[in-house]
Amino acid sequence: AAGAAVQVAGTVVDKSAPEPNEQVHFDAPSPMALVDQLKRALFTLQAAVLRKEEQIAVALIGSGETVTALRSDFVVRRPLLAEQTKRTIMTDQGLGDLR
Repeated sequence: AAGAAVQVAGTVVDKSAPEPNEQVHFDAPSPMALVDQLKRALFTLQAAVLRKEEQIAVALIGSGETVTALRSDFVVRRPLLAEQTKRTIMTDQGLGDLR
């Protein structure tokens, strides 16, 4: 189970590695030019956010697929005695004769 959990966590980490920070410099000669530069910067930021959202979505889908493929590593098996009834609990298929 631990190996599967590491594989799932690795999927998220690998695909969402941070990109280097980009600094934006504004050197507009006029207020209108500054507004235009700010608009371009906001559109660039919006595009970066959308790219990251897509990377996160891909990682989450991959994680879900990994959990589905390795379901037995994430879900505890049903105990063998869970199917026993009053009639069968004292048989060889259950606990046996405890007298």
